[in-house]
Amino acid sequence: MGEAGVQPSAVLIGHPVAHSLSPDIFAILANESDTPFRYTLRNVSPGTLKDTIGELSATPGLVGANVTVPYKREVLDHVSAVSPEVAVIGAANTLVRTDGGFTAYNTDVSGFAMMLDHLGYHLEGASILVLGAGGAARAVVSVLSERKVGRTIIFNRSSDRLEQICTLDPNRIVPYNDSVKDQAIDLIVHCTSLGLEQGDVETIEGFLRPVVEPHSGVPALDLVYAPSASGTTFMQMARQCGLNPVSDGLPMLIGQAMKAWELWTKHSLNNVGLRDILKRLRK
Repeated sequence: MGEAGVQPSAVLIGHPVAHSLSPDIFAILANESDTPFRYTLRNVSPGTLKDTIGELSATPGLVGANVTVPYKREVLDHVSAVSPEVAVIGAANTLVRTDGGFTAYNTDVSGFAMMLDHLGYHLEGASILVLGAGGAARAVVSVLSERKVGRTIIFNRSSDRLEQICTLDPNRIVPYNDSVKDQAIDLIVHCTSLGLEQGDVETIEGFLRPVVEPHSGVPALDLVYAPSASGTTFMQMARQCGLNPVSDGLPMLIGQAMKAWELWTKHSLNNVGLRDILKRLRK
């Protein structure tokens, strides 16, 4: 792993990234694996992704990178190869450095699947309402199709992205509209980045509350993870609307990190599990 005599490292690139718990997760993984490892955050301003990838490709010891909003799709323009799941989904959140550049993977797929298992959701035949149609949502609908849900309804502001995500599984994925908005839902999954910025409260209230409010009693997952015991902005709104239970995305973050670690180090994590890491981070 990495270059001889240089401590292996990885970096999270996105905008914003200061809130991320990824350094804490990878510190736990490195400690449990008895592996020296450095993980840093890099805020990438709009318009600078190409230059950033070029700089990373020349960084000694760098084994890869995680990619978060808003670059999970744009980053594909700057890699040398993509994994099979990325070729289908069209979004990546993990880069593995190779001699020829970077290969793009999507460990959000593993992370969301691990989150569903951790929370005990068995969704075969279920109707799922997905909020958002970006890179994270594309990974989510991929898992939902694998789990043989009955139907996935997508709500999104951008019609272009909405049409694109529906092509991933035309037999199961349908756009949110008047003909489906009043139908029974078994689970709501929030996949937008709303909640990461302080000013997102008004947008969540105006954009998402009208969609969520009719589904009191339905469980909800927020892929954003909670900065405090009160939960994310979306979680607070969802509880006000009567959704129950409401969970944040920390289990998914841990799951995707565990998969990324295995891709970077080529070592399986046999001595540490998602539940154990979750307990440490929740303290």
